[in-house]
Parts: sequence; structure tokens; C-alpha cells
Amino acid sequence: MDSEDGERGHLVVRDKVVQRLAVTAALRTPGVRAHATGLGKLTGHDFPDATVQVAGNRTRVHVDIAVCWGQSLPQVAAAVQHNVLHALSTYAGFTVEGVDVAIGGVVTDVARVLR
Repeated sequence: MDSEDGERGHLVVRDKVVQRLAVTAALRTPGVRAHATGLGKLTGHDFPDATVQVAGNRTRVHVDIAVCWGQSLPQVAAAVQHNVLHALSTYAGFTVEGVDVAIGGVVTDVARVLR
């Protein structure tokens, strides 16, 4: 049974998928580290983390990150914004209205410090 072009269906990308894409894009940004602190380990809140608002094919994202000591915080935050915007628009087809980045921690890179 053939269908008309307009009747083929549509793709629904759930909020959780958008959140995962944003977290993955943030984590792949140089200078961003996966990190959990004391209470965060118990509550499951760790870095990076993302909160998304989705309306149709538009989204707004808030990303919390931890940055490795010695990195330029503004540069890392700008790179996270770029990477999240690129991932959501390229891989999920969203129009990204904004990416807010909050730096929730600065962590040392233990392997580099011990050298």
C-alpha cells in the first residue's frame, strides 16, 4: 500500500533523548570532565547534566558542567554551547533557541598532577 508523501509519518524525539545528546556533546568538549561530588553521588546528580525544554522542533537547553583545572572557563563554556547546538541541530533536527551553560565545579586532573 503506497502512501502520499505527506502521509508517511513523523519522527518524535523524546525529551530524554535530547537531554542525552546534550550531555554527550558537553562531555566530548575538551576541558569538560565527568564528575560527581559527595551528596551528588548519593542523589545521582553528576556533571555534566542537562535540562531541556522542547516545543515541537524547538528546544532550549541548560547544561551544568565540571571543568578541568587550568582551562579557560569562558572558552570551555562557549565550546560546550557550540557543541550542544551542533549536536541537537545536526543529529535531532532541532532549532536550538539557546544553550545556557553553568560551571558547577572545577576539578583537578589527577593523572596530570601526578606526572
